Amino acid sequence: MLSSRHDLVYMFTLAALALAGQACTSEVADTDEMSRPTVSWEEFKQRTTKVVDGKAIHVVEWDLALSEAELRVYYDEHVAHGISTNEIRIEPKSTVNTVGSRDDIWTGQQTNLTYCVSDAFGANQARAIAEMAAAAAAWETEADVDFVYVPAQNGSCSNANANVVFAVRPWNSGGACGFFPSGGACIARTVVIDYNDLDTNPAYDTNAPNMTTTGVLTHELGHVLGMRHEHTRPESGTCFEDSSWRALTTYDAGSTMHYPWCNGVLTSDLRVTAYDALGARKLYGPNFSAPSLWVNNFGYDASAGGWRVEQHPRFMADVNNDGRDDVIGFGNSGASVSLSTGSGFSAPSLWVNNFGYDAGAGGWRVTQHPRFMADVNNDGRADVVGFGNAGVYVSLSTGSSFSAPSLWVTNFGYDASAGGWRVEQHPRFMADVNNDGRADVVGFGNAGVYVSLSTGSGFSAPSLWVANFGYNAGGWRVEQHPRLMADVNNDGRDDVVGFGNAGAYVSLSTGSSFSAPSLWVANFGYNAGGWRVEQHPRFMADVNNDGRDDVVGFGNAGAYVSLSTGSSFSAPSLWVANFGYDAGGWRVTQHPRLMADVNGDGRQDIVGFGNAGAYTSLSTGTSFGRVELWMDNFGYDVSAGGWRVERHPRIMADVNNDGFQDIVGFGNAGTYVSLANP
Repeated sequence: MLSSRHDLVYMFTLAALALAGQACTSEVADTDEMSRPTVSWEEFKQRTTKVVDGKAIHVVEWDLALSEAELRVYYDEHVAHGISTNEIRIEPKSTVNTVGSRDDIWTGQQTNLTYCVSDAFGANQARAIAEMAAAAAAWETEADVDFVYVPAQNGSCSNANANVVFAVRPWNSGGACGFFPSGGACIARTVVIDYNDLDTNPAYDTNAPNMTTTGVLTHELGHVLGMRHEHTRPESGTCFEDSSWRALTTYDAGSTMHYPWCNGVLTSDLRVTAYDALGARKLYGPNFSAPSLWVNNFGYDASAGGWRVEQHPRFMADVNNDGRDDVIGFGNSGASVSLSTGSGFSAPSLWVNNFGYDAGAGGWRVTQHPRFMADVNNDGRADVVGFGNAGVYVSLSTGSSFSAPSLWVTNFGYDASAGGWRVEQHPRFMADVNNDGRADVVGFGNAGVYVSLSTGSGFSAPSLWVANFGYNAGGWRVEQHPRLMADVNNDGRDDVVGFGNAGAYVSLSTGSSFSAPSLWVANFGYNAGGWRVEQHPRFMADVNNDGRDDVVGFGNAGAYVSLSTGSSFSAPSLWVANFGYDAGGWRVTQHPRLMADVNGDGRQDIVGFGNAGAYTSLSTGTSFGRVELWMDNFGYDVSAGGWRVERHPRIMADVNNDGFQDIVGFGNAGTYVSLANP
């Protein structure tokens, strides 16, 4: 509630501000004043009493409605005896009202919050209707809530009208007041506003010069959604109310729920801020759930295994064909697995004592020996594929272990006798190039692209499928020219996509060879657009659900897309002006960006791990939508977890088989999961 400054400035200075030892006008109270009552109980009660619809109510903290018994408790605690801010219990972090230990929010009703706007507004009714629509839209844009205006109920618009969830009415008691889902209010199930006070009271010009009545209604609808005043948090240093709340985000002095005159932002117009939006999304979605430690292993700290990016690759893959992605970590002793139960990961189990860092587990090195998870025998279980010294080794998954490593082909390996393949020169992938459901080896060697087809029990001898995209064949370089495998024409066969000097080249798979390279778009290249590996990540992802993978490039100005037609890529289009080197200041060394379907619509969306946490931009099929902070964790800033690329891998994977990609982060203490709730 926003109340008239006439009486309540005086009341608030005596009451809540005695609590903080500082007036709203920043006048510091001395110690003697803090040690004795500054106003009697009777005077305090009189000044906090408002008569609404013939009923006396007591309003403190601007819009906190109390019974007389509750008011007496409030007086005894906050007015009769001064309380230092040092005595207030500090919460760790927008805020939500709580009843007992339960969040005071709507469950099931939030997408149909019907309301009327009373005819009693008279000449101000059209204004109230328009401003309520704008205030409602401010929250609807950010979270899965829907305020529904029912004009047919305006003539009988009160809390007695069962045809609406709440009424919007005028009152003459100053400011405005809302209500909480559980019922706490100045008037039950009613939002009230005093336009005359808000329009004419000069005190607002001094204490909140940019505040608008639309902003006031936005604030009150925040209460309707369960939001508490942000300034009740200890960080504000004043205007403390009580401890019946739970922090949702980092403290936000500019919040729509924070009064400017309570050590807030004086220039605030009470618009919904990014943290307000995040708080609403945490309550009502869409969001990523709060991070949960699913297993205290695979993490950086010694107590969580002492895993290192430069030594211990970690993957997410379904190794037991239950539709849930599991953790596979290549540690010192070999390949360990933690199976997903849908709500946690099992304790790590060593499935095979090979493919690991220690000499006894093969002496595998990230700088020499790539390892992948891929289904090479079409049984629905991901298997280990390791490119070792002597060639390509496979350990098949049984669903509860990996078989002993078997050398499936004596090529694509580090030793000269196995081809002399180098990580810094010769990318290798696992991809199904002939649509038989088995992942095959694709290696970009000196002379071009070699393929070894999987038979289900071995790989065929390498065959040169196209004499290009190689270190000598075309002069392709890892540090300049990314190469990927993707199905760009929806025939079930993965094709070569190479980002060369002149743009993006494609060689289509015929099932037994790759076609000659064709320049599908003259962009996304080293010379064509000035794209750099160290600045501009490029991905292949189906962003419009047509079965064809498209180019997504994170350039200077944002995320560009070139849609696949099956025979070419469209001209690049800027789908969102964010996630870029200049647009947002995103850096490869700090801010991973991934493509994942987080809402189950078949279109790949952007998930970016920025400074403040995990941001999403949903694909509409023709663009990426608003950039939204879905989780204030997994980010670079200390307040967002202090995650680092060189220590903390982050992956998108469906760990509970609901069709939505979730965040899996390998942090200091172990493996954290945030489930997608679109």
